[in-house]
Amino acid sequence: MYPTAVAPLSNQQSFIEACIRMRPIESLSEEARFAIQAFVDMSRSKAEHFANMEALESKYESGGAPSLGEKLELDKLLKRHDANVQAFKVAMAAVTDADDKRALIEHFA
Repeated sequence: MYPTAVAPLSNQQSFIEACIRMRPIESLSEEARFAIQAFVDMSRSKAEHFANMEALESKYESGGAPSLGEKLELDKLLKRHDANVQAFKVAMAAVTDADDKRALIEHFA
């Protein structure tokens, strides 16, 4: 559904709904449902980090530098995203059903 870019935060629910429409959520394993949520969390944290980074670039494009607080916030967002990436990797590794894994990969691609 989102081939090369992360869906905007407002589209995250649409993504989940599209996953559910393709295959009823009840038919997915608990591990696959967890992987969907992990993907959404990872996508959201990526979007938040990039939005913050872009806001800082825009704010300081004509000079100046981010404050220590702004740098710490950006670092916090990056660490949250890193943790979400790891959680997604673990969640996907836990999906052992081949049909579930295939359905997830199709939706994430």
